[in-house]
Amino acid sequence: MVLIIRLLNDSYMKKKMPLFLIVLLLIMANLILSCDEKINFLEVDCADCYRIKPDDGELIIQVTINGENPKVPIVIYRDKIESGRIRIRDTVSEKTVYIEVPLNHYYSVKAEYKAGNDSVFAVDGDRIKTHRVTDQCDTICWIIKGGKYDLRLKENSP
Repeated sequence: MVLIIRLLNDSYMKKKMPLFLIVLLLIMANLILSCDEKINFLEVDCADCYRIKPDDGELIIQVTINGENPKVPIVIYRDKIESGRIRIRDTVSEKTVYIEVPLNHYYSVKAEYKAGNDSVFAVDGDRIKTHRVTDQCDTICWIIKGGKYDLRLKENSP
């Protein structure tokens, strides 16, 4: 332990340490980014696997339904809200709704709630995409990941 402290106090090590850390970070980034796609870090339930790559999937949207908001208007945007690319407008009356959309895109969802005479907006965004599974199920298949949006209001605490 004393040897390590002495090495760190050495002026030579103080000068070379930032360079060493930069080189170490570059090596680690290269290893991570160069990994083959077949290395699969996903936990896969093979019952959720599709043998043919799906084109469409369901966004899972959670909203708050209460006495003041028995119906909640939602807007689904393809991409970020700032893009203005409205895909779907709807009013929902269930706490969880499923909306079918094309896969492998980013979607943003906005819900509008009433709070007395004011409006409160909840916004969430996510990418819904397919992943090819090659080594975890009996056959090569596709799973859908993402597409979950939590637009529920937070409970007021005293």
